[in-house]
Amino acid sequence: MAVNENKWGLLYCPRGGWRSSARWTKIEKVLRQLHVDYDFVQSENQKSVERLVKMFINNGYKTIVIVGGDSALNDAVNCLMQVDASVRNQIALGIIPNGLMNDFAHFWGFDDSDYEQTIKWLQQRRVRKIDLGCIRYQNKKGEAGLEWIDEVKDYSFPVPFVYGSPLHLRQIILNILGNCIKYNKKGGRILTKVEFLGTSGNRCTYRWTASDTGIGMSPEFLAHIFDPFTQERQDARSVYQGMGLGMAIVKRLIDAMGGTISITSEEGKGSTFVITIPCEIAPAEEEKPKEKGHVDIAGLHLMLVEDNELNAEIAQMLLTDKGARVTVVGDGKQAVDLFKNKIPGTFDAILMDIMMPVMDGMTATRTIRSLSRADAKTIPIIAMTANAFDEDAKKCMEAGMNAHLTKPIEIDHVIEVLGQYCR
Repeated sequence: MAVNENKWGLLYCPRGGWRSSARWTKIEKVLRQLHVDYDFVQSENQKSVERLVKMFINNGYKTIVIVGGDSALNDAVNCLMQVDASVRNQIALGIIPNGLMNDFAHFWGFDDSDYEQTIKWLQQRRVRKIDLGCIRYQNKKGEAGLEWIDEVKDYSFPVPFVYGSPLHLRQIILNILGNCIKYNKKGGRILTKVEFLGTSGNRCTYRWTASDTGIGMSPEFLAHIFDPFTQERQDARSVYQGMGLGMAIVKRLIDAMGGTISITSEEGKGSTFVITIPCEIAPAEEEKPKEKGHVDIAGLHLMLVEDNELNAEIAQMLLTDKGARVTVVGDGKQAVDLFKNKIPGTFDAILMDIMMPVMDGMTATRTIRSLSRADAKTIPIIAMTANAFDEDAKKCMEAGMNAHLTKPIEIDHVIEVLGQYCR
C-alpha cells in the first residue's frame, strides 16, 4: 500500500473508562481542525502496540504518533529497534499524551491537556528519530536533547521465566526513568542495563541499573529521598511537574518484592540507580486452558468488507491470529459478487463496513438478503462503522444486518458477537 509520506500513522492506546473516550474525542476534533492527514488504529491491549507499530512501518508510514503514555511509547521504541537501520532512520516518532505517566511528553514540553499545542508541534516535526540501542532527542530548534543508550545487546537470559508483577516492575522502571529524563540536561545521557546475577535453589536474581548525567542530588537530600513529598528544590514541582511521591512508591514496591535499591549521586554530574530483585523461578509458559464461556472463532471463514486498506489489514490480522480464515473485499459490490459466486455455506459471517465507494454496506446487505439462495437470509452480517448513534444502528438492522459494531473495533467484542451468531 503506497502511503503519502506526510500522512501520520496514529496508534491510539486507551487507558480505559469514559475519560479515555472523552480525551480521544477531543484529540480527533483537533486533528480535524488542523487538517492532519492520518490513519489510525487502536491497540486492543498492551501486547499489541509493537505489532501495530510494525504494521505502520511495513506500510510505509514515515511519521508514527502514539496517543498514550510512556509504556506505549517504550513498546513503540522496542519495535523500531528491531527493524533494519535503513528503514528505521526514515521514521520519526511522536507522542500525544493520554492521561498519566507521560514523562517523555513532559520532557518534550507537551501538555497533557493542550492537544492543539501538542499536535501543532508534531506538525512542525517535533518528533524523534530512533537509532538502534540509542534514542537521541532534539527539540524543535534542532538543539541536542537527551541520548538514551541501552547497554544490553542480548536479552536471552538463562532464566527467562519468573514469578512476579510486570505491572509493578514497569511502575518502578518508569518512575526512575522519569527522573532520569526530567532532571537531565540538554545534551545529557541516560544509560541502562540489565544483568543476570545467578541462581540459588529455586530463585534467581536480576539487577537493573540506570545512570544519568543530570543535575544530581545533594547528600542531605539523598538521606530523605524515599520520604513522601520530598523534592530537592522548592521549585521542582512546577518546573519538573512532579509531586515528590515517585521514589517513595518505588521503595515500597521494591521492599514488597524483597529487593534492594541503592542510589549514588553528585550535584551537577548526575545519578545512578541500582535495583536488585530476587525472583522465584517459574516454568516455561504453557498454553492456558480455555476459560468457561470462552468464544472460539478458529476455523470460521469470514468475509471482511472494508475499503480502507490499513483497517482491513489490521482486522484481518487480528481475526487470523484468533484462527479465523478471512477473505477481504474493498466495497459492497465486490461483496455481493463474491457471495453470489460462492457455493452456499462458504462463509460463516460477513463483517460489513458502511461507508464505501461503488456500493455502500447498507445496499450490499439488502442485495445479499434479496438473493434467492438459502444462506442469503441466514448468514450473519455485522456492521462495522464509525457511526455510533442509536439511529445508525437502527438503520443497519432495518437493512438486514444482525449486529452493529462501532469503530475503533475492539477484537474481543467482535469475537463475542461472532460467537453469538456463528456457534
